[in-house]
Amino acid sequence: MSSFPKSSHECDSDSWDHHCTICKDKRAEFYCTNCQKCYCQQCIHPHDETFFRHIKHGRDKVDSWPQQCKVHTDNYIDLHCFDHHQPCCYRCAFHYHRNCDVKTLIPGSVLSVQENKQAFIVEKTSKHNVQIPEDKVRCFITGICALADGQVILADWDTKTVKLLDEHYQVVSNIPVAAAPWDICQVTSNKAALTVGKHIQFVKVNDTQLAKGRCFPLTTMNESVGIAHHKGHLFITSGTALREYMENGTWLCKLYEDTSNERTVWKCVVSFAGDKVYVSQPSLHTLLTLDLKGNILAIFHDPGLLRPGGVCVAPEGQIIVCGDGSDTVMLVDSDGKTKLATLATFSNGCRWPWSVYYTKNTATIIVGQWYDTIVGLKIKEREKGPFIRLKCQKNKFLILKYTCETIEGILTICRQDLKATELLDDKLHSFMSEDYIQVYTTEQLLNHFETVEMEENQGMSANSVVASIAQTSTLTLIIVKDDMCKSIINALKTSVICNAGVLIVGNMKEWPIIPNVFFGMTESEKILKEADYVFKRCACGILKQVIAKLKEFAENSGIFSELKNASLQEVYTSVKAYFENTSIPYTERLVIPSQKFEYPKNIDKAIEVIKSIPSIIGCVKKNGKLKIYIKESPANSDVENNVQRELDNYKVSEKDFVYRTSFMFVRRFGIWWHRYSWGIRKEAGPIT
Repeated sequence: MSSFPKSSHECDSDSWDHHCTICKDKRAEFYCTNCQKCYCQQCIHPHDETFFRHIKHGRDKVDSWPQQCKVHTDNYIDLHCFDHHQPCCYRCAFHYHRNCDVKTLIPGSVLSVQENKQAFIVEKTSKHNVQIPEDKVRCFITGICALADGQVILADWDTKTVKLLDEHYQVVSNIPVAAAPWDICQVTSNKAALTVGKHIQFVKVNDTQLAKGRCFPLTTMNESVGIAHHKGHLFITSGTALREYMENGTWLCKLYEDTSNERTVWKCVVSFAGDKVYVSQPSLHTLLTLDLKGNILAIFHDPGLLRPGGVCVAPEGQIIVCGDGSDTVMLVDSDGKTKLATLATFSNGCRWPWSVYYTKNTATIIVGQWYDTIVGLKIKEREKGPFIRLKCQKNKFLILKYTCETIEGILTICRQDLKATELLDDKLHSFMSEDYIQVYTTEQLLNHFETVEMEENQGMSANSVVASIAQTSTLTLIIVKDDMCKSIINALKTSVICNAGVLIVGNMKEWPIIPNVFFGMTESEKILKEADYVFKRCACGILKQVIAKLKEFAENSGIFSELKNASLQEVYTSVKAYFENTSIPYTERLVIPSQKFEYPKNIDKAIEVIKSIPSIIGCVKKNGKLKIYIKESPANSDVENNVQRELDNYKVSEKDFVYRTSFMFVRRFGIWWHRYSWGIRKEAGPIT
């Protein structure tokens, strides 16, 4: 290892600052994603006059700026020395780390690969020329897919050909097509479909030879661009719209459309579970996540990803997307919200990347470019393990199902009555609203889950399981035998988990204390029953997090209106009643101190008298007031006056009149619920 001045290269995030790339000595106030340079307040003006269309970010988004090298301020940190455990630029690597183990990881956030176990580590980069003697122009690889045996098929737009590569990425077969192909996707083990103008062209591979198959026209589209396949359905983009077809060419529906620009709906890919469609939007510099009804679930933007085009799904569900405007390949989480890593840049050989595909056989990301070469990013092999991920319907666990319904009712009050939507972030809310849950277990215990769907991720290690849970927004349970629980516990101790349960099959002498992780123990024949109970505890843990956020929200919001304060007390009352009547351990319950209210001494007599008045359907003491429910009817206009006279007699001044049409009472988990014609409210006890 080479010696170097350690203090000049250490990356201290607390004291890190950016300097103007132009004048060198002034503090940078802007970062241009197109120029990939920092500018001070003075130097930004001549830049804007010339490059007024460039995308800039100010100090409010400084966390997303790439890190400048403190020694070579013209360069950004895009390498990492594993011998010195330090980030560095390429000039530092040449001068001070020439004999070290230096790898390209994440420009701008090198350490996040090591911290985030879901991110890939690129072990090796290779380039392969795919031009053949028949090509009269430069290659433009706009689409890539791989077959089950590992053979790779390329769509070459400029040469209007389809090319088949062997395991060494050498072209072994090629065929011309009628028009320039934009994209290609695998359909069966030896068949693929590609977008060719207004048609979809199928191609087959017999041994090592390509052959054309059937072709069908697209009657509802002027041009086809991106294509994806899932369980007999084709998802095809036109540049501004996404449509769904059957594999036989039957048009089903238009899922999404954006006509604000020309390339707003470009390439697409479907998640392994079939519940999401990821769409690249080059003209908007964003990645869009849709459900199968076309609803927008997430919009991802990162200054390091310009003009995203090619998109594919990695084995563990993450999204790989390339941007030809930034010469980058980026890894995004499966929710389409968070950047996990920048996998490749211009320094890796990426030059106008237009297509990307992950090949499972070789664990390699193949990047197609507006160039004669494709780039192969060999991914470091993950640690293997015995765990299998299952997808289970929530309604199979009845206790959990009812618990989530109760909590959803409480959340409804927070959103509608308290207007506290911002404190219920998407991740916490989706824990309750998702229709399915995830279970990680081993093959030994798989027979207890006969009706569930086995997901793509198999042979996962304990670290991979925990890393996956840390990224998910779904209720999750790990079910493992006692002789294998140590690896899971060690992995959980080193991670930050929002919510998860661990069910040990066998014996365990003492439970570890890990925040937001709920442990349980069971016997083989009671796995499903105990799993339901642990899931309930997980759901209650989410409720505790929500109430903690609600308390903070209420304290920071100052004085509530009288109506909002009543709703807040209603939430507290419902939650208090829920935890008092639940069967979870006392240490996991939320303790809400009882709020004492003073009422007139003869309040109970007043209630009895008021309940005897015709058209009164309920009267209760609530939050220091008397709440009087009146049956809504034109004939009941004088009821309020009659009640008021009785209240005056008993000297009751604090009251609320509530008009309702009908009631239906349901008792669940110690809480009385009553439904009105317009919605749901909760009470700590029945209205008598």
